[in-house]
Amino acid sequence: MINLEDRGYTPARRDVAELLARLATCDDKDAARIERLVAAHPDHAWRLASASLGAALAPARGRLVDVMVSLAALEPSAERWRAVMALLDDADPKARRNALIGLARVDDPALAAELEAALLPRFEAEPRPDHRRSFIATLGRVGGAASAARLRALTSDDPLTRKELERALLRLARHDVGEAREAPRSLRPTRWLKVSLCTTPGLEAVILKTAPTAWGARLGAPGVCLATLKASRDELFASRVVRSVAVALPRVSRGPDGDLAPCIVQWMRSDEAQEALRCYAGARPRWALRVVGGGQHRAAIDRALATLREALPQCLNDPRSAQAWLEVRVDRLGAEAALVFEDDDRYRYRTAMVAAASHPAVAAALVTVAEIRPDDRVWDPFCGSGVELIERGLAGPYAALYGTDRSAEALAAARTNVANSGLDGVSLREGDAFEGPPPDISLVLTNPPLGHRVDFGVRWSDHLARFLNTLGPRLAPGARMVWLSPDPRVTDAGARAGGFSVVSYFDVDLGGHRLVLQRLDRANLRHDRRRG
Repeated sequence: MINLEDRGYTPARRDVAELLARLATCDDKDAARIERLVAAHPDHAWRLASASLGAALAPARGRLVDVMVSLAALEPSAERWRAVMALLDDADPKARRNALIGLARVDDPALAAELEAALLPRFEAEPRPDHRRSFIATLGRVGGAASAARLRALTSDDPLTRKELERALLRLARHDVGEAREAPRSLRPTRWLKVSLCTTPGLEAVILKTAPTAWGARLGAPGVCLATLKASRDELFASRVVRSVAVALPRVSRGPDGDLAPCIVQWMRSDEAQEALRCYAGARPRWALRVVGGGQHRAAIDRALATLREALPQCLNDPRSAQAWLEVRVDRLGAEAALVFEDDDRYRYRTAMVAAASHPAVAAALVTVAEIRPDDRVWDPFCGSGVELIERGLAGPYAALYGTDRSAEALAAARTNVANSGLDGVSLREGDAFEGPPPDISLVLTNPPLGHRVDFGVRWSDHLARFLNTLGPRLAPGARMVWLSPDPRVTDAGARAGGFSVVSYFDVDLGGHRLVLQRLDRANLRHDRRRG
C-alpha cells in the first residue's frame, strides 16, 4: 500500500498507475505530491496520464493536465507541448485553464511562436475574466511582438486584470533590448566578493579539499562552504561538486512599514550585485527574482521591477532565460539577499533519468574521493542512468568504463546519457551485480539503489554487505571502491570480510536518505575506520 506521508518513498514503475488513479479522490496537497512522484518515471507516467485523460472527469481531469505539464517541462519536446496545447479547447474549464497556465513554461522560441499564434485568437473569444487573466499571464511569458502590441492596446475596468496586464507588459519588455551577451568565463571581478559555494548537504568536505587556499574556504551551513574571492566563473565552477554559487549582498533595512520593494532595488543596484553580474553574466544580464518565506510580496515585487526597469535598463528581468537569480529570504527579523549563479551546462548530458538517480554533483564527489588514475578500469554494478560512469570519464583519462544494471529502462537511459557525453570506451549490459565484476577492475564506483525501488524480500543493507563480502576476493590488491552506504554498521562487516580496509568519509543527505560516502581499499588487510 502506497503511503504518501512517507517522505522517503520513491515510486516503482508499477506504482505509477495507482498514483495517477488516486488523483480522482485525493486532496490538493496529495495531488501535488503525486505530480512530483510520478516524474521519477517520466516516459511511463506521460503515456499513462495521456491515456487516462480520455475517460477522466473532474477533479482528476484537471490534475492529469497538471501532471502532463510537469512532465512536458521536465523533458521538453514539441510533441508533448503540442499535446498540452490541444487541451486549450477542452470541455472541462479546469483542465483548459491548467493547460493554459502550464503552457507559460514553454521555453523553445519556435514553439513559443506557434503557441502565441494559437493563444491570441482564443484570448479574443474568451468571455471569463479569470481565464482572460490567465491568457494575459501566459502571453506575457511566451509571447513576442504580436502579444506586446495586443496587450498594450487592451483596456479593462477590472483592477485584477489591469495588474496582470502590467506584469505581462513588464515581461514582454525583454524583446526590446536584444539578446544577452555572455561575459568571458575567464573574467575576474575587481573587488572581493563574499560567496557561498553550495552543494548537496554532506559534500562540503569535498569542496573544502579542492578549493584554492587563497579563497579561505570554510564550512557554513549544511551544503554550504563560505569563501571570499576574486574568481572567474570558470574557477568558481571548476569543481563539479559545486551546484551553485551565491554572492552575498549587503544587508538593508526594510523600514518601519516592512516594504520589500526598496530593498530589492537597493540589492540589485549594489556594487556587489553589479560586479557579480558584470563578471558572471555579461553586459546585458538577464535575471529573475525569488522570495523565500515571509508571506506574499507580489505587489512589492511588481513595484521593484518597475523601478529597476528604469534605473537599470541594461539588467533585464526574464525568468525564462535568467543567468542569475536574486534570492531574497524573509523572516520576522528582516530580510537578506544573495545573487545566485548556476552552471548546469556542465551536466547537459543528463537528458534521461531513472527513479532516485544520483545528481551529477554527488557522482562528481564520488569521483573526487576515488582520485583519478589513468589506467583505471571502472565498474558501476548498479549503474542506473550512468551518471557515476560519465562523471568519472569526464574527470580524466581511464582505461575502460563498465556498467551493469538489472533494469532495461535504466540501461536505455544510461546509453542515451553516455551518447550525449561523447565518451568512448563505455560498456553497458544488463546483469546482476552479484554475478561479479568484469576482468581486472581497479575501481568500483557506485550509488546503489535505495528506498522502495529496492525489493529483494530481505533487508537491503544485509544484501549489500554480502555483495561486498563476495566482491572483495574478486578484486586485485590495490583496487578500491567508492560508494554511498545506506548503513555502515551493517555493510562495514561485509567489507572487512571481503578484505577491504574501510575509511568512512562523511554523512550525505540525499533528500531524506542519510547515507555515508565511503572509500574501501583492497590495498591490505589492515582494518581501520577513521572519520574525515
